[in-house]
Amino acid sequence: MDRQRQASLGLSALGLIIGLIAIFVFMSAFSLDAWCPEENQSEVIRDGEAVISCEGSGMWNGTIARLFLACCIFVPLSTLLTTVGVVLRKVKSENVDLEGQTSEGPSESAIVPILQSMAQWFGVGLTGIVMILAVGITAFVILGLYAVFSSGSLFG
Repeated sequence: MDRQRQASLGLSALGLIIGLIAIFVFMSAFSLDAWCPEENQSEVIRDGEAVISCEGSGMWNGTIARLFLACCIFVPLSTLLTTVGVVLRKVKSENVDLEGQTSEGPSESAIVPILQSMAQWFGVGLTGIVMILAVGITAFVILGLYAVFSSGSLFG
């Protein structure tokens, strides 16, 4: 396998790994550690049982930061790397021998282009999910603001 094909496979694999990291970071944004950092946690006794309470400001900082990192940094980077990997593979690098004839490089397994294509569609799918979530959240916020302002008061 020549260097160009190795680089394209490496970029696709790196994009896939970053996409999986994006999923992990997104899911961890809803954990207790993101909602309430350990320094803000305290134990409170309620009804004879010890429960964890969260005190202090900045309760949303960890969640917002993780969501931004996953959706706005990792997902576009994953899509970019997987797409560049597939495009780099498709660029024809033909070798010309001494007689002016083009010669084909060594043949490769048919599974590699399929895996790269799957990695590319994984990145595109992640981008689509992020776009759907963004549209849904925007619509929810707009409807909420409309409901607040059309009722005439905040609590009426």
